[in-house]
Amino acid sequence: MLHHRIKLLLITSLLTVQLKAQSDTLSDAQLIYTYHEILRTDRSNVKNEEIRHLIFRRNFNTIISIIRTQGYPILLVEPKKRKDKYIIFEASSITFFHILQTFPDKLLDPEIINLLKTEIESGRMPNDLLKKELIVWKKMNDLPNNKYPQKISTETLTLYQNALKVLKMEE
Repeated sequence: MLHHRIKLLLITSLLTVQLKAQSDTLSDAQLIYTYHEILRTDRSNVKNEEIRHLIFRRNFNTIISIIRTQGYPILLVEPKKRKDKYIIFEASSITFFHILQTFPDKLLDPEIINLLKTEIESGRMPNDLLKKELIVWKKMNDLPNNKYPQKISTETLTLYQNALKVLKMEE
């Protein structure tokens, strides 16, 4: 079991190093592989909470690094690429949601929100991807019967409300 966890950490570390080492953009094949690994590691059932949170942070940082370097990935909608588009969307969606659950201030940071707003406005990033994750996260924490609510600070709640304004989304 420990060997499996170390392997997951190594893979996510290598992906981060790969992105930082490259001065040019990733090819479609590299993007698909990277997002596939993000999806696979984000869905893993690592029991150690510290390692799981590390995976979430690294996956989030990888996605943000890609967006900063070359924008949110756009793939042609050829039949063979639909699965790849799904992988990119799903990996982003799950990672954004997990980062909201564990480190909400990372995603709600005004710099990140403005970066994602640019991607949405350019048409590269689907608006519903971020909107769904933000609203579900907030609703989960508003439910009185929720067994696992986060303790959302006033500062985080303010960041959330500002993110909705910047992104022109309604609760």
